[in-house]
Amino acid sequence: MTTAVAVLAVRNESVHIRRCLRDFIAEGIDVILIDNDSTDDTVVKASEFLGKGLLAIERFPWTGVYAWTEILRAKHSVMHSVRHDWVIHADADEWLSAPAEGMRLIDGIAEADRSGFNCINFNEFVFIPVDGRSHCHGEYSSELLSYYFFLPVKTPRLMRAWRRESGLENFSSGGHTLSGGDLRLCDETFILRHYIALSSDHVRAKYLHRPYSKEEVARRWHFDRINLTPKELEIRTCDRMQRLPHTTSKAFRTDLPVEKHFWQWP
Repeated sequence: MTTAVAVLAVRNESVHIRRCLRDFIAEGIDVILIDNDSTDDTVVKASEFLGKGLLAIERFPWTGVYAWTEILRAKHSVMHSVRHDWVIHADADEWLSAPAEGMRLIDGIAEADRSGFNCINFNEFVFIPVDGRSHCHGEYSSELLSYYFFLPVKTPRLMRAWRRESGLENFSSGGHTLSGGDLRLCDETFILRHYIALSSDHVRAKYLHRPYSKEEVARRWHFDRINLTPKELEIRTCDRMQRLPHTTSKAFRTDLPVEKHFWQWP
């Protein structure tokens, strides 16, 4: 039986953590959490899942800046310590799933594995509230149905799951694509729901005062999240937004890609 583990690095993700862990576990995926010294109750909430799909909670010390390269290296260190067949790089505000209706993520990964593939690409569908309300509560995924298909560069751009012993790594690409081994990409693209903003206030708290690593800024990482203003982070919509009929639907449209996030729209 094919096994997979998702490695999540989090800091102050109280609003997301229960939903995220619940969904990964329901998808047949084990989880290891790396907590970046959260100051809220993220760890308390996550602890409820220990022994129920959450294998461990590790600590990664907060140094005062968002150092993404070091976080990715910490994830890879954990990935090298497990015995699962596949590993998954994911964040707390995401939900990864297989493309077929009714298929769990672990079953989609197992099918890719049997077909001889060693990595999987994901399409990113970004959900934002279009009703002007705040959805900062644990059941937001049942309410947020409006999304845009985010595709800033040509696909494949989000290789988030790969065979652990393949020799592949993603820290040189900032967590997007894989390199360093014999890459055999699955011919089917999977689904990544990204709950990037639950309200305008939520996304402002997330990005307005986040300190980034100077080295990563010099490499042009995080460029679209630096020096944002409260006005820019007011949630807006565009004519390329789509809507799912219900929470678990996989009827996503990819014919209207959007190259920039909502804070960069006119």
